[in-house]
Amino acid sequence: MTINERIKELRCCLKMTQTEFGNLISLTQNHLTGIESGKRNVTERTIKLICSINWPPSNKLVNEKWLTTGEGEMFIEKDHDQEFMEAVGSIDFHDDELIKKVIIDYMKLSDENKKRLADYIIELAEIAKKQYKGK
Repeated sequence: MTINERIKELRCCLKMTQTEFGNLISLTQNHLTGIESGKRNVTERTIKLICSINWPPSNKLVNEKWLTTGEGEMFIEKDHDQEFMEAVGSIDFHDDELIKKVIIDYMKLSDENKKRLADYIIELAEIAKKQYKGK
């Protein structure tokens, strides 16, 4: 199976039209038709873009190795670093002074105090979980 065929397989797996899929990767429906039919080559930019999107409904990433070679699984889980960068990237730092202050103050903590804070947050989460289970 070619990369062109795998792109079509991916789109069909996601139950998207060529227009919907193309809009997400900045290609026209006609251009995507050319890719899927093998009349157009797949650019490195298109590969990188396809593999950088959190595809609904699973919110998973496309495995670049699968897309380019057919090896491995179609989707991969995001690792913690990717999730962190995504979360940080979504913060509007211009409007949220509290988030800025919390991050700056956290980074000033000693390793021991960071661990204490993490333990405290985990304890609070466990208490909240027990309280909500009872309702």
